[in-house]
Amino acid sequence: MRYVLFILVFGSLSHLKAQTKDTTFFDKTRQALQTTFGEKPTLKRDLFFEYLKNANEPSYITFIDNYKPTTTLTPSLRAEDGKDIVIEGHLAPSYYIIKPQSNKLGMALSFQGAFTLRLVKDESSPMIPPSNKAGFRFDYLMGTDGIFTTFFTSELMHYSNGGSPGSIDSLLLDTQGILRNDYVKGDFSTNYLRLGQTLIFNTRYFGQKNYLHAYLYYQRDMHINDLLNYFPIQEGRYGYHRIGTSLVLSSTWLGLFSKKEHFATLRYEPTIILDKAEILGETGTSNRMANKLQIIISAPVLGETGIFTQFYWGRDYLNIRYDLPVFYWSFGAAFNSMPEFTQLIKAR
Repeated sequence: MRYVLFILVFGSLSHLKAQTKDTTFFDKTRQALQTTFGEKPTLKRDLFFEYLKNANEPSYITFIDNYKPTTTLTPSLRAEDGKDIVIEGHLAPSYYIIKPQSNKLGMALSFQGAFTLRLVKDESSPMIPPSNKAGFRFDYLMGTDGIFTTFFTSELMHYSNGGSPGSIDSLLLDTQGILRNDYVKGDFSTNYLRLGQTLIFNTRYFGQKNYLHAYLYYQRDMHINDLLNYFPIQEGRYGYHRIGTSLVLSSTWLGLFSKKEHFATLRYEPTIILDKAEILGETGTSNRMANKLQIIISAPVLGETGIFTQFYWGRDYLNIRYDLPVFYWSFGAAFNSMPEFTQLIKAR
C-alpha cells in the first residue's frame, strides 16, 4: 500500500512539475511577444477596436438606382442581364474571433463577409447572380496617442458569384468571335490576399468631432485549389494585381432643430488594376481604374439608420460584370451608420 501511495504522490508531483514547466514556457512566450511587439494599454486597445468598427464598410439598401453602361455593347443589355436595377442590398457583417481587448498586443482577428444582391426589372428572373465575399482579416495596432493612430491589416478572402460548377463565363456576341461575360449563367471565382496600412486622425475643431481614416493597400488575386479557384478565362481580363485606398471622413454638427449631434460620413474608394485587364471588343482605354463615393447622413432621430447615397464609375463591382464599365448612382439607407467617437476625443 505504501508503494502505491508513493507512486501516486510521485506521479502527482511529476505532473505538477510538468504543468509548471508548460506554464513557464507559455509565460515566457507571451512575455517575448509583448517585448517584441509592445504591450498596449487597455484604453489604447479600446480605442483601436472602435477604429476597426468605423473602418468596416457600411451595410445598405438602395431603392432609387440609375445604372448606365459607358461603353457600347453588342447586343445591348437585356432585362435579365440587369439593365434596370430596382433594389440593391449590401450586407457586410464582421465577427471578431479575437478582439484587441482580449490580448495585450493590440491584435484582432475577424471573419469578414460581404454579400451584394440586385433585383432588376425582369418578370421571369428579377434577381441576378449575387456577389459573395468571405474570409479572414488580421489587424495589428502599431501605435496610437489618441489623435494619430496607425495599424496594419491583412485579409484573405474568397470572392465568387455562386455559379454552377462547369458553367461558362463568356457569351458569343457576334460572328467575329468577340466575347463578353454572360451575366446570367456565367461563373466567376477568385481569391485575394490584401495587405495594407491605415493612418487615422481623430480630434476636435470648432466644437466638432472629426475622424479621418486613410487606408492604402495592395491586393493579389490568386488560384488556391479546385474549390477556391481563379478561372483561367479571367486571365488578362480581370487582373491579378491591384492597389487601392479608402479615405473616410466623419464629422459631427448640431442639427438645425435639435441640439443633438448629427453625423456625416464621406467615403471615397479608388482602385486601379496594375496588370493586363482587357475588355474584349473595346479599343483604347481598358478602364483599369474604378471610383466609389459614398455619403452617409446620420441623426439621432434615425437611430442606427442613415441616409445613403452612392456614386460609382468604372468596371461594375458585381463579380462577373467586371468587363462592363458603368456609371451608377443610387439612393437609400445605410445601417449601423453611427460612427463611434471615443472618450479620449470627447475630452479634448
